[in-house]
Amino acid sequence: MAIVTIEDMKVAISKTLGTEMTEDEVDLMANHIMSFFGFREVIIDNKLTARDRDIFYQLENEGLLKTDNEEATLKKGKRWRIHYWVLNRDYIIKLSRGPEEEEVVNAYDVYTDEEMWDRNSDDEDEAA
Repeated sequence: MAIVTIEDMKVAISKTLGTEMTEDEVDLMANHIMSFFGFREVIIDNKLTARDRDIFYQLENEGLLKTDNEEATLKKGKRWRIHYWVLNRDYIIKLSRGPEEEEVVNAYDVYTDEEMWDRNSDDEDEAA
């Protein structure tokens, strides 16, 4: 699974909002957005200021971000709704790197690599 990088975000912002922004503004926005996410794809909405939330809504309109929420019931029976922002990884990668990067990597492919599981000569040579 590909990780969204700052460069990916810069390209995606340029392709969606680029006509409205300078290159420096695109760089600043991409760095700002990715500073929230780091290596994760989901953040909680509570981290955002009102200004940041406006930017996130703009990026949601362009398809770069999505929202999600979940409800938790507190002890007193009151429901508490938690809102999340999610990177639209597949769309960002498609904009940035092209459709060939959309390949889904099967995490179980490692088990089909017979060389990886071969316990032959390497260990025996070191033991001798």
